[in-house]
Amino acid sequence: MAERSESMDLRDGYTYDPIIKGADTTFWAAITGILSVASNKLRFNADRHASYLQHLYGDYIFRANIPTNPAASDDRIIGLRIPAAPTVGSVYFEWDSDAVFSAKSYDNFGNLKKTTIAWDSDWSGSEVDYRIRWEKDRIQFHVNGVIKATHDDRIGTTPLPIDIKNVNADNLDIGSVEVRHAKSII
Repeated sequence: MAERSESMDLRDGYTYDPIIKGADTTFWAAITGILSVASNKLRFNADRHASYLQHLYGDYIFRANIPTNPAASDDRIIGLRIPAAPTVGSVYFEWDSDAVFSAKSYDNFGNLKKTTIAWDSDWSGSEVDYRIRWEKDRIQFHVNGVIKATHDDRIGTTPLPIDIKNVNADNLDIGSVEVRHAKSII
């Protein structure tokens, strides 16, 4: 049997399935709130959690139910970023307090690239695939299989945890998180 580094997970990918793993506190670090499971989904209600596992590059599919159209009170994030340093190499979808849905990426020096994405009201209250393909030379943001943004600058190279944030007192539900072709680091 080959030796394995204790600081590196050499798997090609994984799927976090709440039906199997529940609200696993060995995977998720609580930033705010208490993660729960409802109807076999991770429920974020005025919560924020990040994975202990960090990732570099890869293909990420977040099966998420955003309950409403973007509104001025929103503060939601789904993607990869360091909670203590949110502008270092981050890649994520954001629903912000200006009722804007966008794709954001930062390079390692905090320089932002932002693309506003038109919201489709059919996405509200339905489980939708929010996908981030993070490569060395570009980042693509997809919603339900359609490319909504491509960033070919502002590409970070910092290992990042999965970060899911819903400051709102409503239910953002995650059906699963699929990670493919990522270098994962403990």
